Amino acid sequence: MSLPIAVVLYQLYNFYIDKYQHIQKHILELNKLYLQTVEALANAVVHGAKEDPSKTVECIVACDEQRGMLIMVRDPGPGFDPKSIPNPCNGSNIYSNHGRGIFLINQLMDEVAFHKNGTEIHMVKR
Repeated sequence: MSLPIAVVLYQLYNFYIDKYQHIQKHILELNKLYLQTVEALANAVVHGAKEDPSKTVECIVACDEQRGMLIMVRDPGPGFDPKSIPNPCNGSNIYSNHGRGIFLINQLMDEVAFHKNGTEIHMVKR
């Protein structure tokens, strides 16, 4: 079943709220999880699916007490080399109006790995 991105984000945020509502001190962590998920989905929609509504972007979230939360986002694009993304904190990149999503994801998550030629990102938060 395919859902509009706004519905997915709403459901995802509610999932995070349900998971962490009993731990109010972790509200900052909740917001970080939401932010990095939105960044990964935005990259998948814009770069992978080229904003084509006929293409599908997948998001899978799994939780485990010992291993934490795994968030996987997959897009239908040709992929990319994550090592080719310039650091947005260096030189003229500081003034760029794009290119911070992957940097933020790497800063906010405990583990980040790209698979399938960059069309799939796995993010873990413990």
